[in-house]
Amino acid sequence: MWFPGEDSIEHRGPTRLVYITRLAEVMGDERVGQIGPDGELFQGSLERIGRSLATDQVLGDNYELVGVLYDDLPENLERLEAELQFPPWPQEFSVNERNIPGDYMRVSRREHPNRWREMKRDFEVDVSNYLNEVGADMALNDSGLWIMSPEFLEVWSGRAINLHPAITQGPTRLRGLTPTSDAIRRYRETGYNRTGATVHFIDEIIDNGPIIYSQESTPIFPDDTIESLRIRNYDTKQEVLEQGLRQLAMDNTFMQAVRAYPPQTAYKVGVESE
Repeated sequence: MWFPGEDSIEHRGPTRLVYITRLAEVMGDERVGQIGPDGELFQGSLERIGRSLATDQVLGDNYELVGVLYDDLPENLERLEAELQFPPWPQEFSVNERNIPGDYMRVSRREHPNRWREMKRDFEVDVSNYLNEVGADMALNDSGLWIMSPEFLEVWSGRAINLHPAITQGPTRLRGLTPTSDAIRRYRETGYNRTGATVHFIDEIIDNGPIIYSQESTPIFPDDTIESLRIRNYDTKQEVLEQGLRQLAMDNTFMQAVRAYPPQTAYKVGVESE
């Protein structure tokens, strides 16, 4: 992504942020929207971002949450609505939300590659249209399972960031879909008793992009389960996200370029990619 000189940029207000997630993941495995051990509703990243934007001057001056996108299949949403508080944030927390089901995930990429690519492209067309509809400058992925295609990243590279519940670079990195269970297994095999979180830019390799901020401060105990460690690591995850957003906010050239040059749609509906 090209950033022009700071003098050539016209400031146009806070960076407009869209939060991307999967409710089946955060409401199930991460227990967001459920009552915690202290009798209080377990807060998720989205709610904490909203509260931070309202109370933290640096974050509030630099970001505006303009939308929430999740990619849950209809049957999963029906189950969540029946079993848990839905949506998983307080009613007074008003957000512009949209569910775009990732139907392509129902199709085997190995057995039906052409059909899978067609459905994945249709999904990303819908996502791109939504992001442009709400005027998004940046996209934040937290617990979403969608892997952005090279075509999508042609537009959103440098604007899309990911929150991962482990370290993603260096000798203690744990990338992929199971970082919590991987951390426990490593502890039992090697005695390494720490995990953490990373916020990083998204590129074409899973959990590989340039790091914005990371922290490995969550202890692992002998009797930990995946659930207990995930809950303990949640505060680290939230702190890393806030510090990462704060660090980006301090980079005036980056922030003003993102605001001044909003992305164009990654796809044109009805027009085939070359």
